[in-house]
Amino acid sequence: MRGRMSAQKLADLTEELGCRVSPDVLFDLESGRRRYVTVPELTVLARALNTTPVALLYPDPINGETMMLPKVEAGQGFALQWFSGHVDATAVSERAVCNDAAAYNKNLRRIEIARAIWELNDQRAELMKAREGLSGADQRDYLIAMAELTRQIKKLKESDDGR
Repeated sequence: MRGRMSAQKLADLTEELGCRVSPDVLFDLESGRRRYVTVPELTVLARALNTTPVALLYPDPINGETMMLPKVEAGQGFALQWFSGHVDATAVSERAVCNDAAAYNKNLRRIEIARAIWELNDQRAELMKAREGLSGADQRDYLIAMAELTRQIKKLKESDDGR
């Protein structure tokens, strides 16, 4: 993903971001001599390369295959969805990625709640942008919509109290 960017330039960018990844480490990762990357390295590399960490892990999610786990091979698209919490327990148990569907679904619940809250906050931001110039009934509808979004967010946060 670094294209024509030199390893030195990428290393310098990662240093600016707070976790230097040396040119030697970059060459070792690219050649496969180093088969692991730390979480801080992954996140700063993604930021320095203007992408996401998951895109570095699964660079060809449309056609690529990967070893999702040491004994589980899967398409990169499936692996990406599992890694991101977008795959239900039925699908993952069929690929030997979980052995307890109830526990998997329970653990996935917080990710789903966070995703829903994120989307509701996006809706609130869009509403706030549209607020200017509203008057009368439109202003009332705006306030009702904002109150409803706030209520939904609160309800989601409360549903997570039991974890």
